[in-house]
Amino acid sequence: MRYAIYFTPRQDEPLARIAANWLGRDPFGAATRPVEAVGELSAAEVAFHTASARRYGFHATLKAPFRLASNETEAALRA
Repeated sequence: MRYAIYFTPRQDEPLARIAANWLGRDPFGAATRPVEAVGELSAAEVAFHTASARRYGFHATLKAPFRLASNETEAALRA
């Protein structure tokens, strides 16, 4: 099994709402939202440039996917 460590803001934080509007997806409710224009970028341009990120939602990868060493357990990882 592979594991990874990610950060995402809590649902009630302003950053989560801003990111959901920017990406056009609410990861907490899995609902899509209309993408809005940003600065000089049209809504269509923003949608194009954020299409792949929309699939995964707004997050930061702290540790890329990895496998546990043979002598480690998931419980130890979570501790």
